Amino acid sequence: GDAATGSKRQDPNRTPQGPSRFPIAKMPGGRDSFQKGDPASAPSRRKPAEPANRYRPTHLDWFEVSYAHTCVCIYLWNRCSAGFIPLASWRPEDADRGPPFCQTALMAGNKNENKIAATGASVDAYLAAVEHPVRRRDGLRLLVLMAEATGRPAEMWGPTIVGFGRYHFKYETGREGDAPAVGFSPRKASLSLYGLTYGPESAGLLARLGKHRTGAGGLYVTKLDDVDEAVLTELIRNGYRHVTTVLNRG
Repeated sequence: GDAATGSKRQDPNRTPQGPSRFPIAKMPGGRDSFQKGDPASAPSRRKPAEPANRYRPTHLDWFEVSYAHTCVCIYLWNRCSAGFIPLASWRPEDADRGPPFCQTALMAGNKNENKIAATGASVDAYLAAVEHPVRRRDGLRLLVLMAEATGRPAEMWGPTIVGFGRYHFKYETGREGDAPAVGFSPRKASLSLYGLTYGPESAGLLARLGKHRTGAGGLYVTKLDDVDEAVLTELIRNGYRHVTTVLNRG
């Protein structure tokens, strides 16, 4: 009768909520291999406990790693860009010392040059072509200021340095040449002034100058309005005097 009607015989052990109340184990260790209602035989679904001595990195650890990485990068950049000459101790006469390129080329912003020389190019044309309006304005102010403080006319050294006066340097190896005594270059980031950080008076004057930074043998100023112009004039005079007398080997 069941086959004719198409109905299925109901299993007396089944309930509407699920399978048999006493399922048969399918395989050892399977999820159906335990008796329902016996928690002791059920497999654990918790993650295995971590070792008690396992170390978890903290935010401070990642900060220390990042800080160390940054210090290493800055150190390597300084060493490479300085031609393996300490940045704080570089002087213009060190132009031909140390690989891979000279510091004067770095100062001029062209690492492909081995040295700079007076080119005879027009200083006025160079300053007029400076794109940054503040750098152009400050460059014209420095042109007058350095000319009055040194008593020397401006001349182009390399493609980007405006120099005043010159001095002769000579190495123990016999290498020698000429370099500007003092000068400046209106770079995009700041004004670079050269030859002003030498001499015993420079430290006291720099303390009264105003907002500036030093490095790579130069003095860097964002704009002339940030510094005391009278102190800057004294720095130019003292730097020029020290370079042309103490450092000059001519």
